[in-house]
Amino acid sequence: EAAAWTRRDYEEVKASNPDKQIVIGEYGWTTKSDSCQMLQDEASAAGQALYLGQMEQWLKREQATAFVFEA
Repeated sequence: EAAAWTRRDYEEVKASNPDKQIVIGEYGWTTKSDSCQMLQDEASAAGQALYLGQMEQWLKREQATAFVFEA
């Protein structure tokens, strides 16, 4: 679901800027959360692996540029 949301945002920006290279400046998935933006049970190593794997496959297919955020 999260990777699909990221792809939708990317496609929306790309459609609005057809002559520009679109770069995802930051993407990633936390393994711990104390934020209201992400539920604690969604923040996990398994969730991170799933999201990053889905994004890597899509980025390769799309030949898109993106930067993984890691802290």
